[in-house]
Amino acid sequence: MLHETLGLYWGGKHVDEKFKQFLGEIFSDGVWNEYEQIFPNEVQKMMYDFIHLKYLDEDVQIRCPGNLVIVAQKQKQIEKLFDSVEGASWDDGSIRISREKLRSFYDESLQRITGKLREILDKNLNIGFIVLVGGLAESQILRQHITDQFGRQYKVLCPLRPQEAILKGAVELGRNPEMVEPQRKRPAWFRCWS
Repeated sequence: MLHETLGLYWGGKHVDEKFKQFLGEIFSDGVWNEYEQIFPNEVQKMMYDFIHLKYLDEDVQIRCPGNLVIVAQKQKQIEKLFDSVEGASWDDGSIRISREKLRSFYDESLQRITGKLREILDKNLNIGFIVLVGGLAESQILRQHITDQFGRQYKVLCPLRPQEAILKGAVELGRNPEMVEPQRKRPAWFRCWS
């Protein structure tokens, strides 16, 4: 049985947005807004770099572009920007984000995903497996959370390349639409948007 998130904003893009908001907290007083307007390509590169880091469950470091440092230092010394921000520090040209702060970017997404899964699983549909697919399924934080929440009752699985599973599944379904039929113990497919 397949269940979708109905395209809601719960996955990786939501986590990315939380990271971007956090950069706005660090680089406050209009610094981040000015930087976004003047150097949108560099912002895009920072976001691309973050995509790979958000899948980890540890302290992470992201390089701070020189132009951001220049814009920020018009306001105050770069190190001082981190004094009032919890979960981040300046580390010789990089922004270090603590594991706890990184996990906090997931809070809302995990809450919504867990709620939707509980709603599906409470229907007693004879489900034995939860298969995580999609971009956010690459996240160690998401995998551990789902395993902690549901692992005692259901087998939680994630393919090696969970984003590719969406594409491969669509191709297979197009070739053989009859493959989706009731089974004795069906997996609950839950796509984690990225």
